[in-house]
Amino acid sequence: MEPLAPSKIVAQVVVVALLFIMAVFRPTPRLRLLAFGMISMIVYGILQDTITTRLSIGYFTIAHPRVWESDEPLLHALAWGFLGGWPAGLGLGLTLSLTATLGNWPTMGIGQLVRPVFYLLFGMGVVVTITGIAAWMIYGQLGSELRSIDPTIPLTEHRGFFTVACAHYAAYMSGIIGNVILAYYIVGTRVQLARFYASPTERLN
Repeated sequence: MEPLAPSKIVAQVVVVALLFIMAVFRPTPRLRLLAFGMISMIVYGILQDTITTRLSIGYFTIAHPRVWESDEPLLHALAWGFLGGWPAGLGLGLTLSLTATLGNWPTMGIGQLVRPVFYLLFGMGVVVTITGIAAWMIYGQLGSELRSIDPTIPLTEHRGFFTVACAHYAAYMSGIIGNVILAYYIVGTRVQLARFYASPTERLN
């Protein structure tokens, strides 16, 4: 696979940096929530890739366009944690900014959403860990049938490659499902707050 063009990396860094600058100097509730979602996913992506790059550097240099000439895991974790994290964070940020502010119900800010987002990321981490352990064990049982993964990947790295691939797909799926659950939670919370403020009886109880 061809290396990732530096211009594509720089363009993504510039776009994300501009968004963060706008969130700091011209903050609006929706823009701040969008930036919060992106930062959260970028941090999660870097932490996850700090582990997965050490299980299989080939997943990041062969199955993906190479970013660095070096095979240093930390460099690839930082690069792909950002490159893979910010688009997912954009999705999370849009979920937060829209579900927490649209409509006539009371809005929710970052302070009220830190814990739900943490639970989302923690849940993703649990799913990824369980999937990774299961994939590692499955390869141990079916390794001979799975060794045709890619002839360019060293045989000694196939098990790690298979594990990391499964773990990353688990992260994608759990992130999507988690976003749906989070949106449902936010809207439900706002509806309950609206009922609370509208009903003197409920406030007294």
